[in-house]
Amino acid sequence: MGELKFEPIWEPLFLKDGNPYTESLFNHTMKPPFRNLHLFEKPYDVTDANLILKWSTGVVGATGMGKSNFIKVVATGLLRAKPIYAPMFFLDHTGELRGLYEYFKRDIIEITHLVESIEQVVVNPISGRTKKIYHTYGARDAEAFVAGFKSYYLDRSEFLGQRTSVLAYLHDFLTETSNIKRRQMREGKKNRPHLFIFDEIHNYDPEGSLSTVGCDDDTLPKLVRDDIVMYFGEMRKYGAPVLGASQRPARWDKDTLSQTNNKVILPLIEDADIDQVRGKLPPHIKRNLPQLMTEMRLEKNRGKAFLSTVHGFAIPRILPCDRHIPDLGSTPGVAEALGWEEGETGEQIFS
Repeated sequence: MGELKFEPIWEPLFLKDGNPYTESLFNHTMKPPFRNLHLFEKPYDVTDANLILKWSTGVVGATGMGKSNFIKVVATGLLRAKPIYAPMFFLDHTGELRGLYEYFKRDIIEITHLVESIEQVVVNPISGRTKKIYHTYGARDAEAFVAGFKSYYLDRSEFLGQRTSVLAYLHDFLTETSNIKRRQMREGKKNRPHLFIFDEIHNYDPEGSLSTVGCDDDTLPKLVRDDIVMYFGEMRKYGAPVLGASQRPARWDKDTLSQTNNKVILPLIEDADIDQVRGKLPPHIKRNLPQLMTEMRLEKNRGKAFLSTVHGFAIPRILPCDRHIPDLGSTPGVAEALGWEEGETGEQIFS
């Protein structure tokens, strides 16, 4: 571990049948693809699917420290499981995950149309004040998402200047998905998990006041934030776990961050970001987190993360994403930053 002071505190997870590979999350007929989802060097990999698909997850770290790599490793493991066990909804704020979409085009549907029609209604007959009502494809796409095996990808950067359309679509999609999943649970139907991945989540669930700039309907930012808070707080019980990533956790709503059962903390630089995260950790971890962040920024510790979960604490190294998946971000991938050779895999390096 080098200078990293925390020794792993980890109790292996053995579920009801004693086999973490075959125990189901929601019923005994569904077999999650644990063997396809390895995020960390051993011995932490056997519980990863439980951690991601059963609990809400927060991934934080300064730019270039591996957040996108972590998301890609999660998504790649789930997309390569055949048949598809857990379809995903990607909200990509900057387009950094587009390389993942391009690589898995056969299994991911890109959302290219948000709004079906816009209706202008009079909300105050005396003043003549009008309001635009956006009728989106969100509810329709949500039905197809829950019923099928395809993942859905929304690249926010493709809709610059269309904030109202994006928020209206998101609200309709999240609301309808929630309604369907709850109804399935009430009716006793099989409820396959659907993972929601929100990149740069602080733009949609910010700490403090909400900005309504560029939005025709000033209620939409609050509605979407309420949807996200509801998903983090409740929807894992209905088979809709959430993974939120942010490079500025100080700007992410602290109440939502506190509801993440799993925290993957990559190196942070700003004191405000470290303080926001450490406030959600046990006292003995809080005291040492700033020093830990400093040591994790050392070159020899690149790729390591502090992992806080419902099962304990550890400092594993995150495996690199498949090198064949294009990295369209502005920073090098973890493998490149660590200087790994072409064709090397995490399994080869850590075995």
